[in-house]
Order: sequence, then structure tokens, then C-alpha cells
Amino acid sequence: MRPITEFCSGEQAHLFVRGLTLCHMDATLRQHAEAQRFLDGDIEAELAARGVEVTVGSSG
Repeated sequence: MRPITEFCSGEQAHLFVRGLTLCHMDATLRQHAEAQRFLDGDIEAELAARGVEVTVGSSG
């Protein structure tokens, strides 16, 4: 397996985890509809617009 640093920078990983965690908490705990719409939307495109390259896999 390749080292994690070959997948993304620490800065990108931090932005990715921080953003999605906060969004999940807002959608779940605060019942923010906008946060839930974000999670239901095109997360790859939203993160790409912020310079974070991701691939979203299916959970099923």
C-alpha cells in the first residue's frame, strides 16, 4: 500500500475532514437543511472547487 502522503497533502486532508465533519454535525445535531442538502449533493465538485481532489465511493 502506498504512503498516505501520496494520496493527498496534510492540508487537503485536514480541510476535507474538518469540512465534512462540521457539515455532518450541522445536518444531524442542528437539523440544518442546507447542510443535509450539501451532503446529499455533489461533494466531489464542492471539494474540487476548494482545491481538494477526492473520489467518493459507494457504501453499498
